[in-house]
Amino acid sequence: RSFLFRAFNHVLNFKLDPQVNNDLDSFKLPSQKKNLIDKKSSLIYGQTTLLAIDTQEVCQLYLLLFKLLIMQKHDIMMNLTYLPRLVPSLWQFMTCLGPKGRMKIFLTESVVKEPEKEPLFGILGTIDDEELYEMQTPFSIERDLKPMTIFFNKFCFALLSNSPPDGNPPVIFESARRVLLQLHLRDTRRTFTGPDNIWLLIKDPKKSLPLSLANFLKKSTAINSNNLMGTSFLERIRNNDPISLKILNLLPHTIPFETRLDIFREFLQKNDPFSIGWSDVVIKIRRDHVLEDGYKQLGGLTTTQIKGQIRVMFVNETGIDEVGVDQGGPFKEFITQLISEAFDPDCGLFAVTPDGSLYPNPHCTTSKLPLYTFLGRMIARAMKEKILLDSQFAEFFLSKISGRAVFLEDLIGWNNELWKNLIFLKRYD
Repeated sequence: RSFLFRAFNHVLNFKLDPQVNNDLDSFKLPSQKKNLIDKKSSLIYGQTTLLAIDTQEVCQLYLLLFKLLIMQKHDIMMNLTYLPRLVPSLWQFMTCLGPKGRMKIFLTESVVKEPEKEPLFGILGTIDDEELYEMQTPFSIERDLKPMTIFFNKFCFALLSNSPPDGNPPVIFESARRVLLQLHLRDTRRTFTGPDNIWLLIKDPKKSLPLSLANFLKKSTAINSNNLMGTSFLERIRNNDPISLKILNLLPHTIPFETRLDIFREFLQKNDPFSIGWSDVVIKIRRDHVLEDGYKQLGGLTTTQIKGQIRVMFVNETGIDEVGVDQGGPFKEFITQLISEAFDPDCGLFAVTPDGSLYPNPHCTTSKLPLYTFLGRMIARAMKEKILLDSQFAEFFLSKISGRAVFLEDLIGWNNELWKNLIFLKRYD
C-alpha cells in the first residue's frame, strides 16, 4: 500500500483550480479575460500533460503485472480499487486532460483507433448504492457520474464503430463496457441521470444518422460494399451492416426500445419456418399434466421444428379429447399453463425471492438441465407469439444470463442478511 501511495501521489494530490474550471464553461467572455484564461489553461494543460505521462507509466506497470501475475490479478485489482480516494481522484484527473478537458481527448480518432495506448482506463472500481445516491461519495452525481456516463457511452460506441467489421473490438472495449453497463444497471434500478435520456445515441433510427455518429461509422461504410452514408440506422441493419449489428448486440441501450422490438419482429418474420413447408406438429396434452406431456412430446424436436406450427389437443380429466380445432387459442392456453406450472415453486425448478422474483433452484440436479433448455425454448416461442407471461425473474439472475456483472446490490431481495453483512465488512475500518 505504501508503494501505491507513492506511485499515485501526484494523482491523489492533484487539484484543479475551480475558478478555471468554471471559466472554461463560459462561452461568452470579454476577449481580454478570455486571453488570460487561455494562458492559464495552457499552463495547466502543460502541467497535467507531464503528470499524465507519469500516470500512464504507472498504469502500464500494473497492466503488465496483470498479464504476468495472473493468479494475483484479482488481489492487485482489489488493492487498487479500495485504496482511499484513488478511483475518484484518477477519474477527476482524467477529466482535466487535453486542451478541452471533459475526457474529449479520449474520443479523438487517434485514441479510438489505438485505445490500448491509453492504459489509464485499466483501473476503475465500484461503489454501492448508498455511497452513490445518499452519500455521493467518492463520486458526485452531477460532477462525476453524469459526465462519466456520457463519456463511457460515447467511448464504447466509438470503439465499436471503429472495430474491424469481421473481427472483435479492442480488448479495452470489454473493460469500458463493463463500467458502462454497471452505470446503466444502476440508473435503470434508480435513475441518477434525470428525465433526459442521455443513453440514447441513435434517437431516431428511421432518419439519417447525425453527423457525429456518421463520422464514427466511417470505417464500417468504407469496408462495406454498399454505400450507407446518409442512410438511417434501420436501413443499415436491414442491409446487414456488420458494425450496426455489433452496436445492436453489444450496446442495445443506445437504440430506442421500440426500434429494437421492430428489428426483433422483422427478424422473426424473415426466419419464419411456416414459409418453408414444415409439416404441423400435433400434440395431445392432459389438463393436469401440461408440463410433463409438453416436455415429452416437444422436448425432442429440433430448433427449426419447435419454431413451426404446433397444434394442441387437450384431453380432459376423464381421458376424452376435447372438441375443437386449434386456431391459436389452445396453443396460447397450453404454453401459458406450461410456463406457469414450471415456474411454480412447488414444481422445484425455480425458487422465489422474498419479493416474489424467480431464479433457478440451486438444489436442482444436472439431470434437470434439458428441462431448463426446453423451458427456454418455450419462453422464446411465447415471445414470438407475443404472449405475455406473468412472471418476473430476479435481477441477479437476469444479470447473470445476460452477461452483465453481478454486484452486491443484486443480493437484495435474495439474501438481505448476507448483503448487510458484506456491506458492514466493506465499510469496516
